[in-house]
Amino acid sequence: MGLGSGRAASVPVDPMVNRGPLPVPPRHAPKDGPVLQSQKQAERDRKPEMGESAPWVVRTALGVEPRQGRLHVFMPPLMNAEDYIDLWRRWRTPPGT
Repeated sequence: MGLGSGRAASVPVDPMVNRGPLPVPPRHAPKDGPVLQSQKQAERDRKPEMGESAPWVVRTALGVEPRQGRLHVFMPPLMNAEDYIDLWRRWRTPPGT
């Protein structure tokens, strides 16, 4: 197909070419401060009822999955490196030792 068919021709682009600075996005001042979640604080802090789905509660877990002969360990988000080290030691240490 030629250029007259309505489709653009594929032209290789050099990724190393300097294209200048990126445009600066417009800044908008928040009216009443940032809105991070749609629920009110009291609703987010309440304990869910037995059997109730609670999408406002963040649950973390350690995931372990074998893939192509390797064992992949997915660590939950923790506050600091010491917590990761402690979790890793607990996971690597057999029970009762």
